[in-house]
Amino acid sequence: VKYSPTITEWDAKKRKEHIIGIQLHGNAIHYFKDKKFVIKGNCIYFLNRKEDYRVKVLEQGTAISVHFTTYDEIDIESFSLVV
Repeated sequence: VKYSPTITEWDAKKRKEHIIGIQLHGNAIHYFKDKKFVIKGNCIYFLNRKEDYRVKVLEQGTAISVHFTTYDEIDIESFSLVV
């Protein structure tokens, strides 16, 4: 999925799919229950479907992501890495 948000804030709750992707440009803060991180240009991220979060877009951008499910639950928490 190539994604460019058209809104500046939203909640992501009870999602059915995990997301792994790369942010091409722009940035947004992702607020989780006990952590937050900024996804910005050249950032790789994984968003576990078990974790709800809120997004606030700071600069409009574009990301490419893969949305997927698995037979077994993934025990890895959501994360982002700047490359």
